[in-house]
Amino acid sequence: MNLALTSLEQGLIYSVLAMGVYITYKILDIADLTAESSFPFG
Repeated sequence: MNLALTSLEQGLIYSVLAMGVYITYKILDIADLTAESSFPFG
């Protein structure tokens, strides 16, 4: 049971990360893979 909860937690964290990269790519039409996401902040 603990393994399932840990896997679910990690999956949710990675899904938020993936959505952030996807939205940035769709808005800017470039892949902003910098550590600080410097393109939206200038």
